[in-house]
Amino acid sequence: MSFDTLTDDIDYQSLKFEEIQRLEERLNEYKVPKNVAIIGPPRVGKSSLMNSIIASFSSKCWRERTREGFVDQPGEQVTHHLIKITKNEYLGSERQKSYPYPTLIDMDGFDDESSDEVKEQLRYVLFGVVPNEENIKDTIRVHTSEGVRGLREICEQEQEHQRMDCLIFVASSVDLLPCNLMEAIKQITLEEERDVPVFGVLTKKDKCNPDETDSKKKEFCSKLGISETRSLLCTNYCGDYDNYKGQSRVNRLYPELDVPILTFMTQVCDPWIKVIRDKALPVRSKSKFSAKTDSVSTGSRWKVVGCGLIIMGVVIFTMYKYVKIR
Repeated sequence: MSFDTLTDDIDYQSLKFEEIQRLEERLNEYKVPKNVAIIGPPRVGKSSLMNSIIASFSSKCWRERTREGFVDQPGEQVTHHLIKITKNEYLGSERQKSYPYPTLIDMDGFDDESSDEVKEQLRYVLFGVVPNEENIKDTIRVHTSEGVRGLREICEQEQEHQRMDCLIFVASSVDLLPCNLMEAIKQITLEEERDVPVFGVLTKKDKCNPDETDSKKKEFCSKLGISETRSLLCTNYCGDYDNYKGQSRVNRLYPELDVPILTFMTQVCDPWIKVIRDKALPVRSKSKFSAKTDSVSTGSRWKVVGCGLIIMGVVIFTMYKYVKIR
């Protein structure tokens, strides 16, 4: 484990103040907060990153805003719930709340797959049709069983229905890259109707071999289809760093960890980096689940037509018999 790049010779507190000023200048260029989805496989530090991002915005202390340390057993089916945290929930300063700090969206990890099911789950997340604190798969089941009309009813009932403005994909710098999931992300965000900006974060910098960091970051960016300017290699607020500092992160800040995260988030919040073709619809006829829904809807329509023809035949036959008797 190495924290050699962090030195007491640098005034990180002053640097943090400057980075927050730069971020707020960027935020001042638009009015509506961006919706930023944090996505990745299990056990890579997504929730720790989210808590670290919020701590970097803060002038007070680190707090556990989202649950950390949840570990999935290999082979288990993972549930995917969305948790949205707005600036009014995580910012303590009224001055800061006057700026459109981003809404952060956390969720449990996706398996390293590029299957139709995973792509559909990602599509529903990015189009913002999954209500807060709901299961992604439950929303897909509604679409499958009740069609587009049922899906629209969910969207109309969900007051916080919001599309994602960008995505931060998180992976570990010390584990094998989740190439299948990264390929699914690339297809959904770059090759479909709605082109969503993607950023990437490699966590656990402290555990990564310093001689391999450059090559690891280049491979990560290449697999994700992004430039290195949209990436970050960082150390989150975590137990290992607490041990290095000889104190707990609770009720304190580590500005040396905050500075690189703030620099990265200034890029994420750039108003020039935005969704292309934002009016695209969330339901695609080519998707596995849409195809099921379409077939169900088509079958239902033919049943209605068939019943109508039968009723019409009965009416015509009855009228014929009546005329013949007369």
